[in-house]
Amino acid sequence: MHCYSRFLGKIHLRARTVHSCALHFTTFLSKRAALLPQLPSAMSQIRSSYGKFDNIQVLRGVAALAVVMCHAWQTNLQYTSGLSRVPHSLVEYLVSGVDLFFVISGFVILYTTQKSRLSAKDFAIRRAQRIVPMYWLLTIVFFAVLLFMPQLKSAEINNWTKFLASLTFTAGVFGLGNPVIYPGWTLEYEMGFYVLTTVTLLVLPKRPWPVVAIALTVLQMAHWVIPPALDSLSFEFATNRIILSFLGGIVVAQLALEGRPGIVEGGAFLIGLISAIVEDPTQRAVMYGLPSALVVYLAVKSRSTWGNRWFVKLGDASYAIYLVHVFLIALVGKVSRSISPTLDADLLAIVMLLMPIAAGLLLHQWFELPVSAAFARRRQLHESKAALGTA
Repeated sequence: MHCYSRFLGKIHLRARTVHSCALHFTTFLSKRAALLPQLPSAMSQIRSSYGKFDNIQVLRGVAALAVVMCHAWQTNLQYTSGLSRVPHSLVEYLVSGVDLFFVISGFVILYTTQKSRLSAKDFAIRRAQRIVPMYWLLTIVFFAVLLFMPQLKSAEINNWTKFLASLTFTAGVFGLGNPVIYPGWTLEYEMGFYVLTTVTLLVLPKRPWPVVAIALTVLQMAHWVIPPALDSLSFEFATNRIILSFLGGIVVAQLALEGRPGIVEGGAFLIGLISAIVEDPTQRAVMYGLPSALVVYLAVKSRSTWGNRWFVKLGDASYAIYLVHVFLIALVGKVSRSISPTLDADLLAIVMLLMPIAAGLLLHQWFELPVSAAFARRRQLHESKAALGTA
C-alpha cells in the first residue's frame, strides 16, 4: 500500500510538472502571437485613423467641394455664351476651402503627433507617404499629356524645369509660379509646414509647437520688415498670410486636447491675426482663415456627426478630388464648347463639379486606399519585427 501511494504521488507530481510546462508554453505562444502583425483590410486600416473625428473628414469634403465649385463657376463662362445665376461674391468666397484645408492640416498634425508621440523621422515618412504617391502619379500623367497636347495648357507648364520643381514641391520657392498641377501650389505650403515641423521635432521632440508657432508668425509678418528691394516671387510665396491658417489649426487642436492653447502658440496666433487686420482687414487670413478655425473647433467639439457617411466618404476622397479637378474642369469645358457652345452656364458648372467628384472617388478607391494600406502593412511588419527582436 505504501509503495502504491508513493507511485501515485510520483504520477501526480509529474502531471503537475507537465501541466506547468504546458501553461508556460501556452503563455509564451500567446505573447508571441500578440506581437505578430495584424493585417486589417485597407478600409479598416484607413478608417481606424479617423476615430471620433468624422466631422474633420466631413469638413475636408466641404473644403474640396468649395474649391471645385469656385473653379467650376469661375471657368464655366469661358466655354459657353450663357449667363450664370450664381452671385459672383458667393463664388469668390468659395476659395476659402483652401484656408479650411490649412486649418484642418494644422489641427491634424498637432493632434496626431501628440497622441502618437511620433519621432521626427516617423512623422516625415508618414507625411510623405500620404502626400507624395498620388501627387507624383498625377503630375507625371498630366505632364505627359501636356507634352503630346500642348494646346491644353500654356507653354510655361510644358518644360522640364517646371516638371522637376513640381515633383520636389519647390515651384513657388524658386519663383517659378504654379506647378504642373495647379492645386499643387497649396501642397507646396503643406510640405513647407511639414518640413518646419520635422526640423523642430528633431531639435525639440517634446515641445516643438511654440517654435513652429513663432516661425509661422514671423514668416507671415516678414514683408513688414524686409526692404521692398529684396521682394521677389520666392519671398511672396514664403510670407503669404495664408500660412497663419496652419497656426489656427494648431491652436484649435490644443483647445481640443488641453482645453486651452499654449501661451506662446495662442499669443503668436493673436499677434499674427492683429497684424493682418492692421495691414488689411479684408485679406484672407481675416476673412477666411479665422472663420475656418472657428468652424473646425465647432466640428471637433460637436457631439454629433455633421452629415451622413456619404459626406465622410467625400472627405476620404477629398485629396484625390482636389488634385484632379482643374484638369477635368478644363476638359469638360472644351468638350462642351465643341458640342454645344450655348449650353446653360450653371448646368455646365454642375457637370464640371460632378466629374471631379466621380473621378476622385474612383481614384481614392483604386489607388489611394491600396497604397495607404500597403504602407500601413509595411509599417506594422517593421514594428512587429522590432517588438519580437526586443521581447
